[in-house]
Amino acid sequence: GVELVDSAAETALETAGLLARLDLTHPRAVGGQCRVFVSDRPRRFVEIGAAFLGEALDDAVLVDQGDLPWYER
Repeated sequence: GVELVDSAAETALETAGLLARLDLTHPRAVGGQCRVFVSDRPRRFVEIGAAFLGEALDDAVLVDQGDLPWYER
């Protein structure tokens, strides 16, 4: 038969185990900080992101890409 593997879940479990073995886990039990950087429409991103996350997002930071060549944007 075929066994399906959730690669995201397996990666998260392996990463958590590795961080614990290397004593790199953070002892803080409260949530972290989310900073958002976008290349277009920050207000719209904040609206959509809040709907996905189920909580309000702080303002997204608009990153100017005007100095990048078109192929790096």
